[in-house]
Amino acid sequence: SIRKLNKHRARVSSLMFMDGFLVSGSKDKSIIVNDLRVREHAVTQYQNHQDKFAFKSKKLNESIFASGSVDGSAIIWDLKSGFIERVKGHSGAVKALEWCPWKNGVLATAGGKDS
Repeated sequence: SIRKLNKHRARVSSLMFMDGFLVSGSKDKSIIVNDLRVREHAVTQYQNHQDKFAFKSKKLNESIFASGSVDGSAIIWDLKSGFIERVKGHSGAVKALEWCPWKNGVLATAGGKDS
């Protein structure tokens, strides 16, 4: 079946399934956690980036994920409690994120000029 999720006010640029939820990120600068099992699917909304971004979850069954943005920052989030920490180290956009598979809590980011 097809289901329309229409809580964002601009183009959706990132999607990620994790811990039973669909997390969506938009050019409207928001991240929405969607529970597709219920009619009112938008469970939580976060807004801490300045523009479009990318996602990476630690593990599919965990609630921790990171987002990277064209503002040069990466933010670590918890689906249950929200914002954890902002890391700023790029002068350009954070375009890729990856959690270290052998050392818990280590996040690598890659950046460059936004196009």
